[in-house]
Amino acid sequence: MIEGIYTSVSGMTAAMWLQARLGHDMTNANTVGYKSIRTSLSDFAVLLETMDAEGNVNIPDVIVHDDGNGVAIAQESTDWSQGPLRNTNRPLDVAISGQGFLEVQTPAGIRYTRAGRLHQDQEGMLITAEGHAVMGDAGPIQLPVGDITIGEGGEVIVDGEPRARLTIVEFGNLEALERVGGTLFVAGDGALPQAATESRVQQGYLEGANVDMSSNMTSLIAIQRLYQLAQRMTLAQDDILNQTVNELAKV
Repeated sequence: MIEGIYTSVSGMTAAMWLQARLGHDMTNANTVGYKSIRTSLSDFAVLLETMDAEGNVNIPDVIVHDDGNGVAIAQESTDWSQGPLRNTNRPLDVAISGQGFLEVQTPAGIRYTRAGRLHQDQEGMLITAEGHAVMGDAGPIQLPVGDITIGEGGEVIVDGEPRARLTIVEFGNLEALERVGGTLFVAGDGALPQAATESRVQQGYLEGANVDMSSNMTSLIAIQRLYQLAQRMTLAQDDILNQTVNELAKV
C-alpha cells in the first residue's frame, strides 16, 4: 500500500515538472533564437540503482524491473532543430541557417547564442539585446556609423568597406553545450567550437523559437489529466490505508 502511494505521488511530481518545462517553453515562444527543452522519464528505482555518488545516471545500462516503483525525470536535453526565419529588413538583425552560433562576450566569459537581434551602443560596439559584446575574428566588433551590410559568411561591411567578420562557430557534439540562460550556451566537456562551414548568415532575418504551440497545448492537457489521475489514486489509497488502520485498532 505504501509503495502504491509512493508510485502515484511520483506520477504527480513528474507531471508537475513536465508542466513547468512546457510552461517555460510556451513562455519563450516569442523569444528570438530560443531552443525548446526535451524531458524524458524513467522508472525511479532504476535511476537510483544506476546513480553514482555525484548523482550522474547511466541510462543505457538500465535494466527495468517488472514491478514499477514510480517515475522520475531521467534527463533533459535541448531540441536543436531550426526555428522559423522571419524577415525584418533590419540591417542588424541576423539569423543563422544551419547549426552555427554567434560568439559573444559576457561578464562570465565566452558564450554562444542564436539570438541575432543586434544593436550598436554609443561607442559603436556591436552588442546583443542583453548587452553582450559580439565577437569577431579580431575580438569585440566596433563599427563606425554608416550603411551596414552583413554577408552570408559573417563579413561586416560599412559603406562598402570591410570592417569585421562575425565569429560563427559550429560544434560536433551539440549535446555537450550547456544552457546558462534563455538563449545562451556555454561549451561543456567535449564541446569544441570550430569555424562554421555549413552555416550561413542571413541579414535582415531573425530565427524564431522552435516551440510547437499546438503540440505543447495537447501535451499540457494530457499532463494535467495524468496529474489528476495520480492525485485520485493517491487519495483513494490513503483512504484505504486509514480504514485499514482503524479496523486494526478495533482488533
